[in-house]
Amino acid sequence: MKFLSILTAMFLPLAVITTPVPESNDVAVLKALAIQNSPAKSAVEARDAEAEAVGLVDRNGSTGWWSCDIVGVSTTVNCRLRPRTNSAVVKKVPGTTNNISFFCYSNCENIEGNTSWDWTGDWGDGGCYISGHYTDSTCSRANLGPCPWNDC
Repeated sequence: MKFLSILTAMFLPLAVITTPVPESNDVAVLKALAIQNSPAKSAVEARDAEAEAVGLVDRNGSTGWWSCDIVGVSTTVNCRLRPRTNSAVVKKVPGTTNNISFFCYSNCENIEGNTSWDWTGDWGDGGCYISGHYTDSTCSRANLGPCPWNDC
């Protein structure tokens, strides 16, 4: 038994030293950068310069933030913490809301044949998702591009 304790004491520090350090591109950092660079908080030129400085590149011609409207609902749409209906609601958005800034989309739960969930940094500490079923055609996959993180 003492031998096992000695071996554990010898090799445990080695395991800790060899554990990889998380890279700076984790979800929280990427979302924070996206929120920090939203049009409401800085000019487009400043956003582009900061994005290039951290190694982000243009996604298939996307310019980053897209202003879209909520459509196809007369009451409210839930903006959720994660891109699925069982996730916490961050904000209830009226169906007549216009000009919401969306940054990217994630493929997740299917809502009426649409698996795209559009992410906005407008509400909540880490932003939130609205199903692509409820956003207008400006928020297409081609315009937004995929989110550089995976919340699904």
